[in-house]
Amino acid sequence: MFNLYARATRWLCAPQVDRRVVLLAFVCALPSLAVGLHADDHILRWNMQQDGPLEAYSFFPRDPQAAHARLVEARSAGLMPWWVEEHPHTSFFRPLSSLSLWLDFAIGAPPWWMHLQNCAIYAAMVWVVVLLYRQLGLSDAGLGWAALFFGLDGAVATSVGWVAGRNTLLAACFGLACILVHDRARRSGRPWLLALSCLCFTLSLLSAELCLCTLGYLVAHALTVDRGSPLRRASALLPYAVIIGVYLAHYVSAGYGVNSKAMYRDITSSPFAAVLAWLEALPIWLATTATLPIASFELLVPNLRLPLLLFSLAVLALFVPLLWSRCSQTPHGRMLALGAVLSLVPLAATAPQERLRFFVSFGVYGLLGPWVASAFDTRERVPRIAARFVWGVHGVWLPLVFAPNLFSIIFAEFAGGGAGSLDAAVPRASAPTAILLNPPAWTVPWFHLAKRAAEGELGPPVYALYAGAQPIEIQRLDERSLELHVAGSWFATPFDRNVARDSFHVGDRIDLAHFDVEVREVDATGAPTRARFTFERSLENSGLAFRYWEGSKIVPWTPPPVGGRVALTATGAL
Repeated sequence: MFNLYARATRWLCAPQVDRRVVLLAFVCALPSLAVGLHADDHILRWNMQQDGPLEAYSFFPRDPQAAHARLVEARSAGLMPWWVEEHPHTSFFRPLSSLSLWLDFAIGAPPWWMHLQNCAIYAAMVWVVVLLYRQLGLSDAGLGWAALFFGLDGAVATSVGWVAGRNTLLAACFGLACILVHDRARRSGRPWLLALSCLCFTLSLLSAELCLCTLGYLVAHALTVDRGSPLRRASALLPYAVIIGVYLAHYVSAGYGVNSKAMYRDITSSPFAAVLAWLEALPIWLATTATLPIASFELLVPNLRLPLLLFSLAVLALFVPLLWSRCSQTPHGRMLALGAVLSLVPLAATAPQERLRFFVSFGVYGLLGPWVASAFDTRERVPRIAARFVWGVHGVWLPLVFAPNLFSIIFAEFAGGGAGSLDAAVPRASAPTAILLNPPAWTVPWFHLAKRAAEGELGPPVYALYAGAQPIEIQRLDERSLELHVAGSWFATPFDRNVARDSFHVGDRIDLAHFDVEVREVDATGAPTRARFTFERSLENSGLAFRYWEGSKIVPWTPPPVGGRVALTATGAL
C-alpha cells in the first residue's frame, strides 16, 4: 500500500497533473454510457411533453388549483400513492438544465449521447477545480491529492451517471467556474473578468438551486483572500447580490418552490426549524465528506439519525485540531475552510445527500489533500493513522467504486431496479388492473408508469396499497375488502414521507378509480398504521391482478378467504 501511495504521489506531482486527473475522471465516467434512462429521467421527459421545454423539473403546475387537479388525475391513474399530499408544490426553476434535456429528446438523441454530455460536464468541472486549487496556492503532492480526491469521488458518481442529475453537474461546474474567474478578477483588477464571473454565476443559477452554495466561497474569498479595502471587497460582491435579488423575486413570484417533507424543507414557512435542522446537518455534511459517504443513509434508516450525528461530531473533534494549523496559516486554507461551511447554508433547504456535495467537497478536499501529503509519513502516530485512513478512503476506495456507482440508479430497488422489475411484470397490452401490496418505495409505480406514458404506451393502471420495507399483515374482511396493518407505519422513513400528507385521522377516506381507502388507525405523528381498501368488484374478479415483492422479485398473490389473514415479511429492498 505504501508503494502505491509513493508511486501515485510521483504521478500526481507532474506539471501536467491537471490534464492527468481530468482525463482520468473523464475515462472513469465513460462506463455511464451504458446506463440508459432510468427513474427520474422518464419523469423529466414526461414533464416536458406535458408542460414545455423549460419545465422538466416542474413536477406539478405552479398554480395551486391546477396542481391539485393534476394530483387527483395522477393519483387516480396510480402515478401517485393514495397517501400523497392533496396540494403538492414541487416545481424547480432550472431552465438551462431543462432546455439541454429537451434538446436531447427533441432530436431523438440516444441515451449514450446524453450520458456523454454528463461525462464532459464533469470533466470540465474537475478541470476548473484543479485550476482553482493551483490558483489559490496548492502545489505538488497536496495539489495532486486534492484534485484526485475531488475528481474520483465515488460518492457523487450517481449524479454523473444519471441523466436527471445534469442540473447538479451544470450548477456545480458553472458555480466553481464563477469562483475561479472571480478570484482572477480580484487579483488582476480587470472588470471584464468580473462580468464573466457574473455570467457564470447566472448560468449556474439557471441550472439549479445548488448554485447558491457558490456564495459561500465568494463571501469567504472576500473575507480571507481579497486584498482590497473593505468597501472594494463589498462592491465586488454587489453584482452577485443584484443577480440573486432578481432571481429570488422571480422564483417566488412565479410560484416555484417545494413542500416535500423529507428531501427538502420550506425555509420561509419554518425558518427556526430550518436553522435547527441545518445546525444538526452541518457536522454530518462536513464529517461524512471528510471520511465515509454515509450521510444519505438517514433518509432510508431513520434510526441512524443519532448515531450518524454522534459519529460526525467525533470525526470533527478529531480532524479540526489536526487541520487547524493548515486552515489558519494560509489565506487559501482559511478560504477553503470558511467556504465549505458557508456553502452549506443554502443546503439547509435539503437533507444531507452525497449527490449534492460538490461544493462542500471542493473545500474539504482542498484541505485534506495537502494535509494527507504532509502527514502520511509523519512520526506522530495519531496524524499518521488519520492521514492514512483518509487516503485509503478517498485515494483508493472511492476511486475504485466510482465506476460501479455510476450504475447505482439502475439497481436501486426504490429507483430503476424496482421500476424495471415492475415494467417486466406488468403486460403492455390490455390487462387487469395491477394491485401492488408492498413495492419497495412509492416511487416505483411512478417511474414505471411515467416511462410508459413518455413512450406513448398505454398499459394497465398500477396501484400501491402500501410502499416501503415494513412487514405487513393483511386481513380479508369481506368479498371486496382488505385491511392492511403495517408494523411501523406508512411513513416509517423520511423517504417514505417525501410526498405524503402531514397527517391523517381515523376515518379519513380517499376515493380512487377502482377502490376506496379508509384510514382505520394512525400513530402519534398522524401516519397511517392500518387502512381498509374496498374494491368496486370482488377480489377474485379477473379484472384485478394482485402482486407483491418477495425480496427483490415480484410474484402473484391470491387473496385469502373471507376472515383469513396473511403476513408478508419486510422486503429488505432498501
